[in-house]
Amino acid sequence: MPDAMYLANVTCQGCHELTASVKGHEQVRLAGEASCLSCHGIRYANVLPSWQQEMTRKVTQVDRVRLLRLASENVDFVRDGKGAHNILFSDQLLRAALDFVERGVDVGKLPYRVPAVDLGLSVGTNVCLSSDAR
Repeated sequence: MPDAMYLANVTCQGCHELTASVKGHEQVRLAGEASCLSCHGIRYANVLPSWQQEMTRKVTQVDRVRLLRLASENVDFVRDGKGAHNILFSDQLLRAALDFVERGVDVGKLPYRVPAVDLGLSVGTNVCLSSDAR
């Protein structure tokens, strides 16, 4: 989906004119509000910052869904795979799933209290699986 600026034949450099130093990238140019104002005038004051703020809000909302989806996928994987096939990995996946839910609720500021879940000791600390028990 081409952007309106592209359709108006504005090159990237038309907006991205501020030199910047970004780790891992050379010759980076950033866009700033002055770029918008130089073509569109004062009526575009605060447009770029409001767009950036709105995209940050939307990413946060979608990020919580992604974290909750990852949690669900981990649980499904262990359930469908009959966790005992790789009990250590299954235990790690379930612990990660719980962490994803907690982070998803926190990041998304969801009105939900994650219930206490007792997963017991990590499987890796189980004496039956240690090399000392052999």
